[in-house]
Amino acid sequence: MAHGDQGGGYALHVVDDRLSLAWNGYGSMTEVEGGVLSDGATSVVLAAEAVGDLRIHVELQVDGEVVGGARDLPG
Repeated sequence: MAHGDQGGGYALHVVDDRLSLAWNGYGSMTEVEGGVLSDGATSVVLAAEAVGDLRIHVELQVDGEVVGGARDLPG
């Protein structure tokens, strides 16, 4: 899935069974790896928290377990 505009955006995707997030904050690109999805995985969550000063913390979760993340992304 993806969302964005001329100022930035994100894409959450699975390629070759690997979960990843591409984050574009005002032209600053960040890749967050979530690892290989297991055959029995039933949920994927992208959790985002606005922390002020146009900064965001993100977490990738699979079946309730944190599998990746990044802090202080431009957003």
